[in-house]
Amino acid sequence: MTKVLKAYTFPTMQLIGAILITISTLWYGTWYPSGEKSYISEYNKQHKSIKNQISAATFFDISNQYKFDMGKPVSYTLLSFIIILIGGLGVFKNQHKINLYDNLLDSKKKLDDSYRVEKDRHSETLKNYDSSIDYILQSIFISEESSIDINCRLSIYRMTKDNYFKRFYRYAEQVRYKNGGRIKLPKDEGIIAATWLNGGTFEFSSTNSHNTKAFNTELHKKIRNCGSKPLTEGTGTNMPSVEYFAKAIDGNDGNYIAIVVVESTEKQTLNMEVLSDIISSSENEIKKYITHKQKLDEILNPVTGETNA
Repeated sequence: MTKVLKAYTFPTMQLIGAILITISTLWYGTWYPSGEKSYISEYNKQHKSIKNQISAATFFDISNQYKFDMGKPVSYTLLSFIIILIGGLGVFKNQHKINLYDNLLDSKKKLDDSYRVEKDRHSETLKNYDSSIDYILQSIFISEESSIDINCRLSIYRMTKDNYFKRFYRYAEQVRYKNGGRIKLPKDEGIIAATWLNGGTFEFSSTNSHNTKAFNTELHKKIRNCGSKPLTEGTGTNMPSVEYFAKAIDGNDGNYIAIVVVESTEKQTLNMEVLSDIISSSENEIKKYITHKQKLDEILNPVTGETNA
Protein backbone atom coordinates (compact mmCIF):
# COMPACT_ATOMS: atom_id res chain seq x y z
CA MET A 1 0.00 0.00 0.00
CA THR A 2 2.85 2.37 0.91
CA LYS A 3 4.55 1.71 -2.45
CA VAL A 4 1.32 2.48 -4.30
CA LEU A 5 0.91 5.78 -2.44
CA LYS A 6 4.51 6.74 -3.17
CA ALA A 7 4.08 5.90 -6.84
CA TYR A 8 0.86 7.90 -7.37
CA THR A 9 1.10 10.79 -4.85
CA PHE A 10 3.08 13.18 -7.05
CA PRO A 11 1.18 12.54 -10.30
CA THR A 12 -2.04 13.03 -8.33
CA MET A 13 -0.72 16.33 -6.96
CA GLN A 14 0.09 17.46 -10.48
CA LEU A 15 -3.43 16.59 -11.62
CA ILE A 16 -5.05 18.41 -8.67
CA GLY A 17 -2.75 21.39 -9.21
CA ALA A 18 -3.68 21.53 -12.90
CA ILE A 19 -7.39 21.51 -12.05
CA LEU A 20 -6.93 24.18 -9.36
CA ILE A 21 -4.80 26.39 -11.59
CA THR A 22 -7.44 26.20 -14.31
CA ILE A 23 -10.23 27.19 -11.92
CA SER A 24 -8.08 29.83 -10.21
CA THR A 25 -7.03 31.34 -13.54
CA LEU A 26 -10.63 31.66 -14.69
CA TRP A 27 -11.58 33.16 -11.35
CA TYR A 28 -8.55 35.43 -11.49
CA GLY A 29 -9.55 36.68 -14.92
CA THR A 30 -13.08 37.60 -13.89
CA TRP A 31 -11.99 39.07 -10.54
CA TYR A 32 -8.98 41.07 -11.69
CA PRO A 33 -10.78 44.22 -13.01
CA SER A 34 -12.70 44.64 -9.75
CA GLY A 35 -9.59 43.75 -7.78
CA GLU A 36 -7.68 46.50 -9.56
CA LYS A 37 -10.40 49.05 -8.77
CA SER A 38 -10.45 48.01 -5.11
CA TYR A 39 -6.70 48.26 -4.87
CA ILE A 40 -6.64 51.77 -6.47
CA SER A 41 -9.47 52.93 -4.23
CA GLU A 42 -7.82 51.69 -1.06
CA TYR A 43 -4.46 53.08 -2.10
CA ASN A 44 -5.88 56.54 -2.83
CA LYS A 45 -7.69 56.54 0.52
CA GLN A 46 -4.38 56.00 2.24
CA HIS A 47 -2.62 58.62 0.13
CA LYS A 48 -4.98 61.66 0.20
CA SER A 49 -2.54 63.94 -1.51
CA ILE A 50 -3.57 64.35 -5.15
CA LYS A 51 0.06 64.20 -6.13
CA ASN A 52 0.45 60.69 -4.61
CA GLN A 53 -2.77 59.17 -5.89
CA ILE A 54 -2.81 56.63 -8.74
CA SER A 55 -5.19 55.76 -11.54
CA ALA A 56 -3.65 52.37 -12.42
CA ALA A 57 -1.72 49.56 -10.65
CA THR A 58 0.64 46.79 -11.67
CA PHE A 59 -0.36 43.11 -11.70
CA PHE A 60 2.27 42.35 -9.04
CA ASP A 61 1.03 45.08 -6.68
CA ILE A 62 -2.56 43.91 -6.94
CA SER A 63 -1.67 40.22 -6.47
CA ASN A 64 0.66 40.99 -3.55
CA GLN A 65 -2.03 43.02 -1.82
CA TYR A 66 -4.55 40.16 -1.78
CA LYS A 67 -2.24 37.13 -1.50
CA PHE A 68 -3.50 36.21 1.98
CA ASP A 69 -7.14 37.10 1.36
CA MET A 70 -8.95 33.76 1.22
CA GLY A 71 -11.94 35.45 -0.45
CA LYS A 72 -9.81 36.31 -3.47
CA PRO A 73 -8.32 33.96 -6.16
CA VAL A 74 -4.73 35.08 -5.58
CA SER A 75 -3.97 32.71 -2.68
CA TYR A 76 -5.59 29.76 -4.48
CA THR A 77 -3.61 30.49 -7.61
CA LEU A 78 -0.37 30.57 -5.62
CA LEU A 79 -1.36 27.34 -3.84
CA SER A 80 -2.07 25.71 -7.21
CA PHE A 81 1.40 26.68 -8.48
CA ILE A 82 3.02 25.28 -5.32
CA ILE A 83 1.10 21.98 -5.66
CA ILE A 84 2.09 21.70 -9.33
CA LEU A 85 5.72 22.49 -8.47
CA ILE A 86 5.88 19.88 -5.69
CA GLY A 87 4.15 17.31 -7.89
CA GLY A 88 6.52 18.05 -10.76
CA LEU A 89 9.59 17.72 -8.56
CA GLY A 90 8.21 14.45 -7.18
CA VAL A 91 7.51 13.08 -10.66
CA PHE A 92 11.01 14.12 -11.73
CA LYS A 93 12.44 12.32 -8.68
CA ASN A 94 10.39 9.20 -9.43
CA GLN A 95 11.41 9.29 -13.06
CA HIS A 96 15.04 9.61 -12.01
CA LYS A 97 14.63 6.48 -9.87
CA ILE A 98 12.95 4.68 -12.77
CA ASN A 99 15.82 5.66 -15.06
CA LEU A 100 18.34 4.38 -12.52
CA TYR A 101 16.35 1.14 -12.16
CA ASP A 102 16.11 0.75 -15.95
CA ASN A 103 19.85 1.31 -16.22
CA LEU A 104 20.38 -1.27 -13.49
CA LEU A 105 18.14 -3.74 -15.34
CA ASP A 106 20.01 -3.05 -18.58
CA SER A 107 23.32 -3.62 -16.83
CA LYS A 108 22.01 -6.81 -15.22
CA LYS A 109 20.64 -8.02 -18.56
CA LYS A 110 23.97 -7.33 -20.25
CA LEU A 111 25.75 -9.13 -17.41
CA ASP A 112 23.32 -12.06 -17.62
CA ASP A 113 23.75 -12.20 -21.40
CA SER A 114 27.51 -12.08 -21.01
CA TYR A 115 27.38 -14.80 -18.34
CA ARG A 116 25.11 -16.93 -20.53
CA VAL A 117 27.45 -16.59 -23.51
CA GLU A 118 30.45 -17.37 -21.30
CA LYS A 119 28.62 -20.36 -19.80
CA ASP A 120 27.77 -21.66 -23.28
CA ARG A 121 31.38 -21.24 -24.35
CA HIS A 122 32.56 -22.95 -21.16
CA SER A 123 30.09 -25.78 -21.70
CA GLU A 124 31.25 -26.18 -25.30
CA THR A 125 34.87 -26.29 -24.12
CA LEU A 126 34.00 -28.94 -21.54
CA LYS A 127 32.19 -31.02 -24.16
CA ASN A 128 35.18 -30.80 -26.51
CA TYR A 129 37.50 -31.79 -23.68
CA ASP A 130 35.15 -34.65 -22.80
CA SER A 131 35.23 -35.87 -26.40
CA SER A 132 39.04 -35.68 -26.38
CA ILE A 133 39.19 -37.88 -23.28
CA ASP A 134 36.80 -40.33 -24.97
CA TYR A 135 39.20 -40.55 -27.89
CA ILE A 136 42.21 -41.07 -25.57
CA LEU A 137 40.45 -43.85 -23.64
CA GLN A 138 39.46 -45.45 -26.93
CA SER A 139 43.07 -45.35 -28.14
CA ILE A 140 44.22 -47.06 -24.92
CA PHE A 141 41.70 -49.90 -24.92
CA ILE A 142 40.92 -50.51 -28.59
CA SER A 143 43.68 -52.32 -30.42
CA GLU A 144 44.42 -55.60 -32.15
CA GLU A 145 45.96 -56.91 -28.95
CA SER A 146 42.87 -56.12 -26.86
CA SER A 147 40.67 -58.24 -29.17
CA ILE A 148 37.85 -55.67 -28.91
CA ASP A 149 36.18 -55.87 -32.33
CA ILE A 150 32.84 -55.10 -34.01
CA ASN A 151 31.07 -57.65 -31.81
CA CYS A 152 32.29 -56.06 -28.58
CA ARG A 153 31.39 -53.18 -26.32
CA LEU A 154 33.39 -51.36 -23.65
CA SER A 155 31.71 -49.39 -20.85
CA ILE A 156 33.00 -47.58 -17.77
CA TYR A 157 30.89 -46.99 -14.66
CA ARG A 158 31.37 -44.91 -11.53
CA MET A 159 29.71 -45.06 -8.12
CA THR A 160 27.43 -42.06 -7.56
CA LYS A 161 26.59 -40.22 -4.33
CA ASP A 162 23.17 -41.92 -4.26
CA ASN A 163 24.86 -45.37 -4.41
CA TYR A 164 24.20 -46.32 -8.01
CA PHE A 165 26.64 -47.28 -10.70
CA LYS A 166 26.39 -44.70 -13.48
CA ARG A 167 27.76 -45.27 -16.95
CA PHE A 168 29.88 -42.35 -18.11
CA TYR A 169 31.78 -43.85 -21.05
CA ARG A 170 30.92 -46.33 -23.77
CA TYR A 171 32.57 -47.54 -26.96
CA ALA A 172 31.04 -49.86 -29.54
CA GLU A 173 31.45 -49.97 -33.30
CA GLN A 174 27.83 -51.02 -33.71
CA VAL A 175 25.45 -48.15 -32.94
CA ARG A 176 22.76 -50.51 -31.63
CA TYR A 177 25.17 -51.63 -28.92
CA LYS A 178 26.55 -48.18 -28.16
CA ASN A 179 23.22 -46.45 -27.66
CA GLY A 180 20.37 -47.41 -25.37
CA GLY A 181 20.54 -49.54 -22.30
CA ARG A 182 20.47 -48.34 -18.72
CA ILE A 183 22.53 -45.37 -17.60
CA LYS A 184 22.35 -46.31 -13.90
CA LEU A 185 22.52 -49.70 -12.21
CA PRO A 186 21.88 -50.77 -8.59
CA LYS A 187 24.99 -51.08 -6.42
CA ASP A 188 24.20 -54.70 -5.44
CA GLU A 189 23.03 -56.16 -8.77
CA GLY A 190 24.71 -57.47 -11.90
CA ILE A 191 28.24 -57.82 -13.17
CA ILE A 192 29.39 -54.34 -12.16
CA ALA A 193 28.38 -54.93 -8.54
CA ALA A 194 29.97 -58.40 -8.65
CA THR A 195 33.24 -56.82 -9.79
CA TRP A 196 33.04 -54.17 -7.07
CA LEU A 197 32.40 -56.81 -4.37
CA ASN A 198 34.76 -59.50 -5.63
CA GLY A 199 38.17 -57.88 -5.32
CA GLY A 200 37.83 -55.80 -8.47
CA THR A 201 37.72 -58.50 -11.17
CA PHE A 202 35.07 -60.51 -13.01
CA GLU A 203 35.48 -62.92 -15.90
CA PHE A 204 32.77 -64.97 -17.54
CA SER A 205 32.54 -66.94 -20.76
CA SER A 206 29.82 -69.37 -21.74
CA THR A 207 29.38 -71.89 -24.53
CA ASN A 208 25.60 -71.57 -24.18
CA SER A 209 23.55 -69.13 -26.25
CA HIS A 210 22.64 -65.82 -24.69
CA ASN A 211 19.53 -65.70 -22.52
CA THR A 212 18.88 -69.42 -22.60
CA LYS A 213 18.02 -71.16 -19.34
CA ALA A 214 21.45 -72.79 -19.19
CA PHE A 215 23.21 -69.47 -19.89
CA ASN A 216 21.20 -67.55 -17.27
CA THR A 217 21.75 -70.27 -14.66
CA GLU A 218 25.49 -70.23 -15.32
CA LEU A 219 25.80 -66.42 -15.27
CA HIS A 220 23.57 -65.95 -12.21
CA LYS A 221 25.55 -68.54 -10.27
CA LYS A 222 28.78 -66.74 -11.11
CA ILE A 223 27.31 -63.36 -10.06
CA ARG A 224 25.98 -64.76 -6.78
CA ASN A 225 29.33 -66.38 -6.00
CA CYS A 226 30.85 -62.89 -6.22
CA GLY A 227 28.45 -61.52 -3.61
CA SER A 228 26.10 -59.76 -5.99
CA LYS A 229 22.55 -60.42 -7.20
CA PRO A 230 21.42 -61.01 -10.79
CA LEU A 231 19.81 -58.00 -12.42
CA THR A 232 16.13 -57.56 -11.70
CA GLU A 233 14.02 -59.51 -14.19
CA GLY A 234 13.18 -57.49 -17.28
CA THR A 235 16.15 -55.15 -16.92
CA GLY A 236 18.75 -57.13 -18.82
CA THR A 237 21.21 -55.75 -21.34
CA ASN A 238 20.19 -54.86 -24.90
CA MET A 239 23.28 -56.71 -26.12
CA PRO A 240 23.25 -60.55 -26.42
CA SER A 241 26.67 -60.94 -24.80
CA VAL A 242 28.14 -64.35 -23.96
CA GLU A 243 31.53 -63.18 -22.66
CA TYR A 244 32.34 -60.59 -19.99
CA PHE A 245 35.54 -59.10 -18.61
CA ALA A 246 35.37 -56.46 -15.88
CA LYS A 247 38.07 -54.82 -13.81
CA ALA A 248 37.98 -52.11 -11.17
CA ILE A 249 40.30 -49.10 -11.36
CA ASP A 250 41.91 -48.15 -8.06
CA GLY A 251 42.11 -44.51 -7.03
CA ASN A 252 45.05 -42.89 -5.27
CA ASP A 253 43.37 -43.53 -1.91
CA GLY A 254 43.08 -47.27 -2.53
CA ASN A 255 39.34 -47.18 -3.21
CA TYR A 256 37.82 -48.04 -6.57
CA ILE A 257 37.03 -45.05 -8.77
CA ALA A 258 35.50 -46.93 -11.71
CA ILE A 259 34.64 -50.31 -13.25
CA VAL A 260 35.69 -51.14 -16.82
CA VAL A 261 33.40 -53.69 -18.50
CA VAL A 262 34.13 -55.38 -21.83
CA GLU A 263 31.59 -57.76 -23.37
CA SER A 264 31.25 -59.71 -26.60
CA THR A 265 28.42 -61.40 -28.46
CA GLU A 266 30.80 -64.02 -29.86
CA LYS A 267 32.25 -66.96 -27.90
CA GLN A 268 35.97 -67.10 -27.16
CA THR A 269 36.58 -63.57 -28.46
CA LEU A 270 37.95 -61.67 -25.48
CA ASN A 271 41.56 -62.18 -24.53
CA MET A 272 41.02 -61.48 -20.85
CA GLU A 273 44.68 -61.82 -19.92
CA VAL A 274 45.68 -59.19 -22.49
CA LEU A 275 42.87 -56.87 -21.37
CA SER A 276 44.07 -57.14 -17.78
CA ASP A 277 47.66 -56.43 -18.89
CA ILE A 278 46.55 -53.34 -20.85
CA ILE A 279 44.88 -51.91 -17.76
CA SER A 280 47.85 -52.78 -15.54
CA SER A 281 50.46 -51.37 -17.91
CA SER A 282 48.52 -48.12 -18.52
CA GLU A 283 47.10 -47.87 -15.01
CA ASN A 284 48.28 -44.33 -14.18
CA GLU A 285 47.22 -42.94 -17.54
CA ILE A 286 43.84 -44.69 -17.41
CA LYS A 287 43.30 -43.53 -13.83
CA LYS A 288 44.09 -39.92 -14.78
CA TYR A 289 41.72 -39.77 -17.72
CA ILE A 290 38.95 -41.66 -15.93
CA THR A 291 39.18 -39.17 -13.05
CA HIS A 292 38.92 -36.26 -15.50
CA LYS A 293 36.06 -38.01 -17.27
CA GLN A 294 34.20 -38.52 -13.98
CA LYS A 295 34.46 -34.83 -13.08
CA LEU A 296 33.22 -33.80 -16.51
CA ASP A 297 30.37 -36.28 -16.28
CA GLU A 298 29.29 -34.78 -12.94
CA ILE A 299 29.15 -31.33 -14.58
CA LEU A 300 27.73 -32.20 -18.00
CA ASN A 301 25.49 -35.13 -16.99
CA PRO A 302 24.51 -34.66 -13.33
CA VAL A 303 22.76 -37.57 -11.65
CA THR A 304 19.04 -36.88 -11.04
CA GLY A 305 18.38 -39.75 -8.68
CA GLU A 306 16.25 -41.59 -11.26
CA THR A 307 17.25 -44.98 -12.68
CA ASN A 308 17.18 -44.64 -16.44
CA ALA A 309 16.09 -47.68 -18.42
